[in-house]
Amino acid sequence: MSGRRDSPTVRPSTASTEPSPDAGHVLVVEDDDALARAMSRYLQTAGYRVDLAADGAAAAERVL
Repeated sequence: MSGRRDSPTVRPSTASTEPSPDAGHVLVVEDDDALARAMSRYLQTAGYRVDLAADGAAAAERVL
């Protein structure tokens, strides 16, 4: 055994892209628009509600 631990595999749900009422809520803070959209799509597919912010100031406005 090498001592290396494998990361758990995350498999997005394919049942629905609509988050359930009790879904987790994620704030993605990313200044690269393409990367932010890709992360948002992935998280939504996994069942999360997602908000996007382009920088720390925009993120702080969303949570305060």
